[in-house]
Amino acid sequence: MKILIIGASGMIGRAVSDALKNQHEVITASRTTGDIKVDMSNPASLRELFPQVETLDAIICAAGNGTMAPVATMSDDDFNRTLDSQLKGQMNVLRLGRTVVKAGGSITLTSGVESQKTIPTTSVISAVCAGIEAFVRVSRHSCGLLLLKKVAFA
Repeated sequence: MKILIIGASGMIGRAVSDALKNQHEVITASRTTGDIKVDMSNPASLRELFPQVETLDAIICAAGNGTMAPVATMSDDDFNRTLDSQLKGQMNVLRLGRTVVKAGGSITLTSGVESQKTIPTTSVISAVCAGIEAFVRVSRHSCGLLLLKKVAFA
């Protein structure tokens, strides 16, 4: 299988890449390193990425640049970066990336336990995780022959 891993330089992305690279053709992408550089908070960056990888069997998105801070003291920049990267970025991976995934292929977005558990300083990340879960649940009905998945990490 030909698999694009977005966020391949992070802890989860590296582990996924290491687990798959011996049996599949893995293309790594992240903001700073990898086969291709991409900023998933910027739709233009994603629009440049997808034509470079051509047809894929799967996209796995393990990226996100968020801030854990109490909502009362979180800066506007931290708030917007968390939403732009972790929520809107992953939504754009599906929205823009579905065109390069073969029929029967899959797109996996990542969430977290924060959508279900109350953890101090994670209010915005909790909203992001819940948003990703709802987005995948609803998008499954409008994406044709793609298998959409969300993976929540504890």
